[in-house]
Amino acid sequence: MAFSETLGFLRCDFTFWDGSALAISEFMDTSAGYPKKTDYSYHYVRGGQTVFRYDSAPHHREIGTFPHHKHIGAREELATASPPTLSAVFAEIEEYLGKEALPT
Repeated sequence: MAFSETLGFLRCDFTFWDGSALAISEFMDTSAGYPKKTDYSYHYVRGGQTVFRYDSAPHHREIGTFPHHKHIGAREELATASPPTLSAVFAEIEEYLGKEALPT
């Protein structure tokens, strides 16, 4: 979806063979002549529970990587994080695929 000639939004949902899912949201700006990700969210869910979510929502000013951060586990514990690449997100998911269950 495009908002203008230089601003756009990408939304994708992936379902993996084990039933886990990844929701991707990215806002892009190409006004500089190349695509630049301005905001994002990568939310991985397994068995109906959050495994992790990376995002750039500006609501955790207390962390050193503000606004970039990661939520981990069903309790969505907060962690510092640099903006990940999509390939890094898929590599992290690959570590979970094939595992029987998530730790509680």
